[in-house]
Amino acid sequence: MAVVWLVLFLLAATPAGAASVHLSPASGQAGALTTVVAHGLAPHSGVALHVGRGKVHLLAADGDGTVTARPRIPRTARGRVRVKLQDDRGKRATLRYGVRSRWRGVASAATGDLGGRVLHLETSLRLGKLVALARVHGLAPGQELAARYAGRRVARATAGERGRARLRAVVPDSSAGQTLVVTGRGVLLSGTLPSPPAVVVAAGDIACQPPYEVYDGHCQHAETAQLTARMRPDAVLLPGDIQYEAGRMSEFLGSFHPTWGGLASPLRPTPGNHEYRTDGAAGYFDYFEFQSGWRPPPWYAFNVGPWRLIALNSNCEEGRVDCSPGSEQEEWLRANLAAEPHRCTLAYWHHPRYSSGFHGSDPRTASLWRILDQADAEIVLSGHDHHYERLAPQDENGRRSEVGMRQFVVGTGGSKPSVVREPGAPHSEYAQNLHFGVLRLRLYEDTYAWRFVALNGEALDRGAGSCL
Repeated sequence: MAVVWLVLFLLAATPAGAASVHLSPASGQAGALTTVVAHGLAPHSGVALHVGRGKVHLLAADGDGTVTARPRIPRTARGRVRVKLQDDRGKRATLRYGVRSRWRGVASAATGDLGGRVLHLETSLRLGKLVALARVHGLAPGQELAARYAGRRVARATAGERGRARLRAVVPDSSAGQTLVVTGRGVLLSGTLPSPPAVVVAAGDIACQPPYEVYDGHCQHAETAQLTARMRPDAVLLPGDIQYEAGRMSEFLGSFHPTWGGLASPLRPTPGNHEYRTDGAAGYFDYFEFQSGWRPPPWYAFNVGPWRLIALNSNCEEGRVDCSPGSEQEEWLRANLAAEPHRCTLAYWHHPRYSSGFHGSDPRTASLWRILDQADAEIVLSGHDHHYERLAPQDENGRRSEVGMRQFVVGTGGSKPSVVREPGAPHSEYAQNLHFGVLRLRLYEDTYAWRFVALNGEALDRGAGSCL
C-alpha cells in the first residue's frame, strides 16, 4: 500500500554535503512506530540510531547518502524520548518524540541538522484553518526569524536567551503537505506541514420505533446524537439497524430524523437486518436521499483525511445481498482495494465477524474479512449485537496477529442493550453492555487512536494502533 505517512522534510537550500535528519511523526503513543530519514550523508557510510534507552540500530547509508528506518518507541516510554542519529565521524542530530498521555488532535514532525538546530512542526485544525506551530532550537540568542508559506510571511519571532524561538501561523486547511520555510540570518530551514488527524464517530442500533418513551436502558438515541454533535466529527459511520423496527420512511421521519438526522457532520450509513424488514430496504435508501440529497449505494467507499473508508452490506440472505464467492460485492471490493490503495483502511458493515454478544460471530462475512485482511486493512466496525466490544487484531483465519485487523462492535447507539456472553469470543479484549455511547476514532496518517465515550462523557475504553 502507498506510504502516506512517510513525509520527507527538507532543509531548503542546504549546502552540498550537509546532512538533515527527519522524524515523522514526532509525537504519539508509546509503542507506536515512527519514521526516521537522513539525507546528505556520505554514500555507504555507517550511522548509529538511538531511540530512548533502547537498543542501538546500526545502519548504512545507500549510494545517495540516505538512510531510512522505522523504529518503535519503547512501550514504557514517558515524556520526551530522544531519537539520536550519529554518523561515523561522530557528528550527531538529536530530535525528540513526545509521548502523549492525553487525547490530542494534533500532528507533528521534526527536522534537525548535524549542527544542532531543530525545527519542530505541529499542526491542528481550528474552524477550517490549519494552525501551524513551529519551534526552532539551537539558535543564537536574539536571532530574528520569519516563517513563510507560499512566498508570504505568516509569522515572526526572536530567539530567547536559550536559543529557542516559537512561531505560530494560520494557513488554509489545504496546506497540509505543503512547505513552511523558516528564515533568518544564517538560518534557512523548511518542513512539510503534517496532516492533522481526521475524526470519525461510529455507532449502530440506534433509533427506537416511534412513538417511543425514553427510560434507562432503552431509547436513548437522542442523547447519543447530542454526544456525537459535541465531538464535531468529519464523518459519522452508521453500521446498520439505524431505525427500528422495520426501517420504514415514516419511522425514520418520526425517530431518527429529529435526532441523528439533524447532525451537521455527513452521515455515512450501511443497512442492517431491520432496514431490510421493508422490501429492498426502500425506507433506508429513500430516507438518506431525503436527508442529504445523496442516495447511498448498496456498498461504497470514500476518503476521510488520509484513510480509505469502505461501507459494505452484510445482509447475506436470499432476496437481499449475494455474499457468495465471486459475488458482485466481493468483486467490487477487490477492485476498489486494488485501484485505490491506501496505507490505512477501515471497513464497516452490520453483522460482526466476531462478537461475544447475543448473536455472536457471523461466518457469513468471512469472505469480506479475508479480502480486507489480504489487502492489509486495519479496522473493521460492526453493530447488530447491542454492546460495545474491542477485539485484538486477527488475521483472515481468526488468529491473533500483530498485522491483522482490529474489530469493534458498536451496537450502543441508543435502542436497547443486549447480553454479553461468557466466555467471550476468542481474542476479545474489552466488552460492556451497561452504557450507551459512541466510538470516536482519530485517524492519523499511519496511526489511529480510539475512545469509546459513554453518555456521561466518560471514556470507558481507549487505546492506539498503527497501520503496519
